[in-house]
Amino acid sequence: MRRWPDLYERAIALLREKPRLAGAAIRKTDEIHGAPDTETLGLRDITNRSRDGTDRLLLQVDQWAADASALLEVNAAVNAALDRRIEVEVAGLRFTTVYDDGRSHPDSTEGAAHRSDDYQMEAVSK
Repeated sequence: MRRWPDLYERAIALLREKPRLAGAAIRKTDEIHGAPDTETLGLRDITNRSRDGTDRLLLQVDQWAADASALLEVNAAVNAALDRRIEVEVAGLRFTTVYDDGRSHPDSTEGAAHRSDDYQMEAVSK
């Protein structure tokens, strides 16, 4: 049983709705090796143990684009697609994605711009 049902499917559907992301390849980050030569989004779920001992789930979205300007556009579209837009229900509780953190990465491939953003699954009231 998947703990976060349909998380990837819902994220991909919302990302595909954005015209700016229409041509981007979207796959699990583990399937991407090196810096892609086309605009690419990689999705990964990460569970971290928080200070209070509970599990904290993040949806990490890696973004690659040809240059910094294109990456800014891609990043804006990703944030508009995902921030507070995915809702899942687990054990009778509803959760939504909330932007948590982001960072830029230097890539070894010349000309590729790379960024990762984290969206925390946060409980919402019914």
